[in-house]
Amino acid sequence: MIVDQTNSTVPGQSFQAADVERVLESVRPALARHGGGIELVCVEGCNVRVMLRGACVGCPSSLLTLRESVERQFRQELAGFGELIAEEPPSVSGRLSTAWRKLVTRDFASR
Repeated sequence: MIVDQTNSTVPGQSFQAADVERVLESVRPALARHGGGIELVCVEGCNVRVMLRGACVGCPSSLLTLRESVERQFRQELAGFGELIAEEPPSVSGRLSTAWRKLVTRDFASR
């Protein structure tokens, strides 16, 4: 995890990772009630990169949750908050389909 460790929350400047984590801690219980989670990836100036975890990954409501709950909380608690950027976790289904193709290809090649 790469986090900007500056000590300011002045608009136009970077946030402390501890301030961002404090906000994330306030939204984590709601996500956990639905089997999900959120992780700080990094702080880039006034912008925050996060990654959803658990049941939140691929959930049709995840965008709404990010905008209406998480981003709203950042805007209320961190003056000068810029943008919430959600990164996609590595695709489990993509890895499984690759493994399946290898298995099927190997199985047909052995016949």
